[in-house]
Amino acid sequence: MFHAAESLELLVLSPDNLLLDPLNPRLVDTQCQEDPFSDWEQEVVRRILVNNFSVRPLIESILRLGFLPMDRMVVRRHDKTKFVMVEGNRRLAAIKTILGDTKRKAIQPSPAVIDSLSAVEVLLLKPATACDSAALLLQGVRHISGVKSWGPYQQGRLINSLVNDSKMSLREAALTVGLSPSRVSVLLHGYYGMQQMFENADYGHQANTAMFSCFEQSYCKLPVRQWLDWDEAEHRYKSEASLRIFYESIIPQKTTGLPRLLARDVRNYLPSVLQHDEAKRSFSEE
Repeated sequence: MFHAAESLELLVLSPDNLLLDPLNPRLVDTQCQEDPFSDWEQEVVRRILVNNFSVRPLIESILRLGFLPMDRMVVRRHDKTKFVMVEGNRRLAAIKTILGDTKRKAIQPSPAVIDSLSAVEVLLLKPATACDSAALLLQGVRHISGVKSWGPYQQGRLINSLVNDSKMSLREAALTVGLSPSRVSVLLHGYYGMQQMFENADYGHQANTAMFSCFEQSYCKLPVRQWLDWDEAEHRYKSEASLRIFYESIIPQKTTGLPRLLARDVRNYLPSVLQHDEAKRSFSEE
């Protein structure tokens, strides 16, 4: 099992040697080219973070106070000189934005601010523990209930890694991330359902993580779970006919841009529909 005290080493590095991680769960919907660590892709990721993940307040804070190393970023080794963010993408995006704007003379930070950014303390995740589950755990304990909350799909991905890669029980995973065992179970089964759609040859290209709550509710509601024929041993739904109807119901329609079913409909209405033969037949045929 991952133990932070034994797995992290303190380093002092230039921001030039730090790389943003395009594969971070926060950026799960971002499409990267063949080399996610090229200069071009790094700039794309920086802009996405700045424009969509509340990096501007961090930039303003650093410009006022300098970079405060109280909450160190965590990295893994990329090559001999470069290190990739495990935890701290937003902070690194803020640092790189300030340094880039300064170089272009768009801003003029104080010498003290520039000095605080010239070399930053980071924690290196040692090679023996620099695996996906350890990285996800470090990120998850901060973001599931902490600094900048993850969405439910990212939470489900972490729970899956803890249960299936780190071999934790649901209770152990719940204690690790600070959620209830029942919530952890729902997230895990929602992740299984979402991944099954991603892997579907006909519908995978239309799947996106915004649909995750539909899969949470499909597992939570027994009539829906039975209709889709959930197999606990295989962690997947077995009824291809019902899945086809379900997928087509949660995919936005071309005419309206909206799906037939939202997550609240899966929770509030679909169970009743499936328990009445005429309503079920009408829903399936429609």
